[in-house]
Amino acid sequence: MVLQHRIRAPCLVLDGTSGIAVAGGEPNEATSEFYDPDSGAWSPLPDMPVSLKYAGGAGWGGELFVAGGEGDDGAYSGAVYALRSDGRWEDVGPIPGPAGEDGVVWHAVTLADKDDIGC
Repeated sequence: MVLQHRIRAPCLVLDGTSGIAVAGGEPNEATSEFYDPDSGAWSPLPDMPVSLKYAGGAGWGGELFVAGGEGDDGAYSGAVYALRSDGRWEDVGPIPGPAGEDGVVWHAVTLADKDDIGC
């Protein structure tokens, strides 16, 4: 059962799991959840420090990262938040400028100097 209906939220696979995580979305939400396909159940993750929609997301090293996105005020953010393995969200620094969705991917590719991956 889905805990919360949402759209415009990053959805990603976390390393070492068979499930997916979602964070933020619309309506502007700070909530995040994890879906376990083995049990068919959703479970809550800790709330993000801010509400975001149109954010980019990635799972890496067993942690969830959310970058950019539109806040409650309608402005796009350049912040990057990580859900650490101890269950707390941490502001881990900005991307070069405010962005949402595809713009977040462009910043990530630019920062990694991997502009040949076809994004």
